[in-house]
Amino acid sequence: MLEQPIDNVVIEDRKEVEEYLTKKIKTLSDTEISKWFEESSREEEFIDPKISIITKVRALLQIWQELSAQLSRIREDYSLAKRFGDENIKKNAMERGRPILQRHKIIEEDLQTFLPMLKNVQFLRADEMILLPKWQLQLLGVRIDNYPIT
Repeated sequence: MLEQPIDNVVIEDRKEVEEYLTKKIKTLSDTEISKWFEESSREEEFIDPKISIITKVRALLQIWQELSAQLSRIREDYSLAKRFGDENIKKNAMERGRPILQRHKIIEEDLQTFLPMLKNVQFLRADEMILLPKWQLQLLGVRIDNYPIT
């Protein structure tokens, strides 16, 4: 294995690197982390202001897709429980789905605000765009007419 010096210390494996960094990094308190997230001065300034919107929208889209996948699984559980007539599983699905659905709706509201700001801005590849639902594509002003379905 290759050895690499870091601050005059030879590191031979990943575990040693993690231990070394843990010793070097100051543990941040919840207050410090909260302050960092809330400081508006932490926003990066770019030459083009749309870049910060693109960064935000990409993160929102990723979260939206993750929440949508979770909701899809829970919706399937609920549907099966309904078919089986199992009220406990149905109730469990509703309880699991409630907080996820609430987050999902908040993210959708944010996307409805920010996506129109990126109309005519090419920030997604074609293979990323085809994964978006029609309502998001409409907000971006994008039409996908000739998508080959095989």
